[in-house]
Amino acid sequence: MSIFTDQEQKIAQQAAKIGRQCGQCSLCCKLLDVPEAGKEDGKWCPHVRPGLGGCSIYKDRPNPCRAYACAWLVTPLPDHWQPLHSHMIVDFHIARKDAGMTMRIHVDPEHPHAWRQEPYISEIRAMAERGATGKPRIPVVIKVGHDRIEVRYDAAA
Repeated sequence: MSIFTDQEQKIAQQAAKIGRQCGQCSLCCKLLDVPEAGKEDGKWCPHVRPGLGGCSIYKDRPNPCRAYACAWLVTPLPDHWQPLHSHMIVDFHIARKDAGMTMRIHVDPEHPHAWRQEPYISEIRAMAERGATGKPRIPVVIKVGHDRIEVRYDAAA
């Protein structure tokens, strides 16, 4: 019997398809909120092994951890978006079934201005433009600690 869920297998297949893996990165274990693991937003998970790339309860980790993949891992985001390099995690989130998808950019509070640097800021603006003009509309939200910044696209600008 496999220890992987269907979602985990899909994540692993997609990551392998584009040639990426988490490796030494565990930034999601710091920036995301996982109450099931006793993990607060912006604090290291008590089960993470920073720098060693992994989880001390990997086989028994909670479902939110099993089902999570950052966008760098499973989409063709440029290599410079690798979380340990960019100090950011990009993901897509649906808060409720009746709500649309949101692109979230979680910024490591130890590097709060990372998203304002090039090439990130130009790419974030382009993502916001595509999100504002596409179907469906996908807003882009930057999260730094408890602050949330919605990146708006102004066609008139």
